[in-house]
Amino acid sequence: MKTNNPLFRFAFIVALALGLIAAEAKSTASSNSKGFAPVKFNESASLSSDSDDEDDDDAPRGKSTVKIPVGFTQRGEASYYGGYWNGRKTATGEIYNQMTMTAAHKTLPFNSRVKVRNLVNNKEVVVRINNRGPYRKGRIIDLSVAAATKLDMRNSGVVPVEIIVIQ
Repeated sequence: MKTNNPLFRFAFIVALALGLIAAEAKSTASSNSKGFAPVKFNESASLSSDSDDEDDDDAPRGKSTVKIPVGFTQRGEASYYGGYWNGRKTATGEIYNQMTMTAAHKTLPFNSRVKVRNLVNNKEVVVRINNRGPYRKGRIIDLSVAAATKLDMRNSGVVPVEIIVIQ
């Protein structure tokens, strides 16, 4: 079939592009393309089904799907957020106040208390998890401006940290 109709050609190209996009999305969704290593939990940790997003590590909202035991430790990079986000709702529904000792984590249960240690200068703070994030590779926690200030990391913006669940 040969046609010189420009509308037909345009429709064909759009349909072909949509088909390719759909095929790529399906293959990407079936594999872990983000490169995250699975987190190992203590066998005594219990699973719950609090969220429909339990297979989505990047779910920006919802409850944690795993009850993290006290003493759970994780290392990675911390960043901080404020400015634009100050005064906006967090994933818990509360209003974000950059001057409180809070943080965002992808999977820790809301209201968990976490000790964060800056591995560069060994300064420590305790924060409460009230939001979801961060969404950059390698980052494990987004801190409030107040927490970042106490860790002396505001100039660098990103620092290596160790986090320990304490409550």
